[in-house]
Amino acid sequence: MSIEKQVMYTIFSWAEDKRILKAILDSIEKTIICCRKLGLECRDPPVLTTGSLYSLGYHQYFVRMFWDKLPLGTYVIPLYKQSGFIFNMEIQHDIASTYETTCNNMIVPIDFIDARKTYSTHAPHTHRLFLRISGAAGGNVIKVNLLRILYLIESSKPKTVFRLLDILRKIVYGEEEKQNVLSIAIELIRNWENYLEFIVPQVPASREELRKMSPLLRWMRI
Repeated sequence: MSIEKQVMYTIFSWAEDKRILKAILDSIEKTIICCRKLGLECRDPPVLTTGSLYSLGYHQYFVRMFWDKLPLGTYVIPLYKQSGFIFNMEIQHDIASTYETTCNNMIVPIDFIDARKTYSTHAPHTHRLFLRISGAAGGNVIKVNLLRILYLIESSKPKTVFRLLDILRKIVYGEEEKQNVLSIAIELIRNWENYLEFIVPQVPASREELRKMSPLLRWMRI
């Protein structure tokens, strides 16, 4: 089994429990809402910490299972491959200190820059889950926190990200067809096409082209 397939197997085995995916989606939505409410920039915060999982209402057994099923480390999932350009989703699980604030009765992880702008507490030793998008071409690599990207999209096109998260929740629980994710993805690509043209060699214009360029979509059989 290739390393890429091993990573996919590890991540999809971890995410088999629907509550894990729901916790991630709920935390993404609540974090974006709180960043906008508090005037934060949401540059590089964790998606989840132990504290934020408890504040979402999950009990100790689930929280322990959430972290135990995903070994510490960084997992790279290929999202886009075309003409030497590669974009990946990086899922990082570590244990370290972090900053947290409270908003809408939820503990929200924030980065050290936003911690200067609002009341925050310092959690010295906690599990953290980061989601980042990394791009590589010609030996150069850039990484951007997924929350930052979604925050900017939502600020530019209100309700777009929240609609996507709602569709993903329905897919998790079998209430929506996976293909609807492609419709939202194509809509996002068209909205940001002028920017993407400066970044990638080819911008997918249809579902078929998107499937062809995305190893993740082919793996998920969407």
